[in-house]
Amino acid sequence: MSSHKLAVKIITGLSGSGKSCALRTFEDEGFFCIDNLPSTLIIPFMDICEKRVDIDKVAIGIDIRGQKFWEGVGQALNELRKRSYETEIIFLDASDDVLMKRYSETRRPHPLSKDGEILSGIHIERQITGELREVADWVVDTTHLNIHSLRAILIEHLKISGKRNIRELVLRLQSFGYKYGIPLDSDLIFDVRFLPNPFFETSLKPLCGYDDEVINFVMKFPETVEFLEKIVNLLDFLILQFEKEGKPYIVVSIGCTGGRHRSVVITEKLAEKFKSRIVEIFHRDLERG
Repeated sequence: MSSHKLAVKIITGLSGSGKSCALRTFEDEGFFCIDNLPSTLIIPFMDICEKRVDIDKVAIGIDIRGQKFWEGVGQALNELRKRSYETEIIFLDASDDVLMKRYSETRRPHPLSKDGEILSGIHIERQITGELREVADWVVDTTHLNIHSLRAILIEHLKISGKRNIRELVLRLQSFGYKYGIPLDSDLIFDVRFLPNPFFETSLKPLCGYDDEVINFVMKFPETVEFLEKIVNLLDFLILQFEKEGKPYIVVSIGCTGGRHRSVVITEKLAEKFKSRIVEIFHRDLERG
């Protein structure tokens, strides 16, 4: 067998969550990609890849379309992790409402819907894939993402992954607006709606959390400074515990009402506090206006 190191991305998740877009993105980034591979063929496929010196990174799509192929997927993934591959399981998810809308727009039946009811198929799929979601290295909530923003997030993730030490935890910080829903991929959620709102200041309303005027407004209050200190102390403690458990990522979501002012400021300030670590930043609702 070849001794070269293989990077393996397992792309899975709910039907309609963006797995095809993710695979195309990885293919564009130089990954050897294969979709809907039966679980019984995952290890034989990797054995072949090991012998190919021209293949150093692989992306495998695992789909529920062939339900019988799903059996044994856990065993195959355990075997991958025992090997010396740099293995990462990426699970794509979205809210039921958005998945139903996407299916309605494409007029395609859900692969697990026996009675033609899309929602029942989604619920069955959630049950089947639940255990895999729990062991995934990264859960990506695509509820509020289009194909362009999903692609951008994945490419940024690849850049970060290439720089990190395999044992070093990646801190993902994302701002959001509660009016648009809570991010499904959050490990921790902090609500900053108790902070004074720049939205009600006439001169600040059209601005966002990147602007100095908004930053100065949010940061001038003692409760903001105290809140930041408490979060930093908590995250310092939690990150060490997660690293001991071997968790590769932690997703921390900061929410305000609309996701444009307070949550953006706090997210950016947290990124500054943890600049010695590997940090990914995503402002989900900044452009919603």
